[in-house]
Amino acid sequence: MYLSQPAQPSLPAAVLQGEDKDAQAALENWLATQPLHPGETSELMWFIHLERISQLMHVLTDEQLEHERRAICLHYAFKPLLALREQANSEIQKSYVNELMMNLMAKGRYLHRQC
Repeated sequence: MYLSQPAQPSLPAAVLQGEDKDAQAALENWLATQPLHPGETSELMWFIHLERISQLMHVLTDEQLEHERRAICLHYAFKPLLALREQANSEIQKSYVNELMMNLMAKGRYLHRQC
């Protein structure tokens, strides 16, 4: 049985335009409150959460956002990734998180050079 693809999430305005502390709180809340689908197992939930962070990274690479704002938001995405790496119960899960973290660091370095 396949789950329907969730709609592309929209980030709260505070993440994109607010003060740094407001952006961090809004981002953490957004990641924690994304709706789950019926029948999700904990392992499936783990991968769905990882996918949400991946979508977040995609949103944050939007060229219309100022570089400094994108860099701040990418920085905040590290915290939930670290938590997911701690929760990983297989080498496959750890490798997914490590790959995302490497992508995140590369995007952060690129944005830092642009600021």
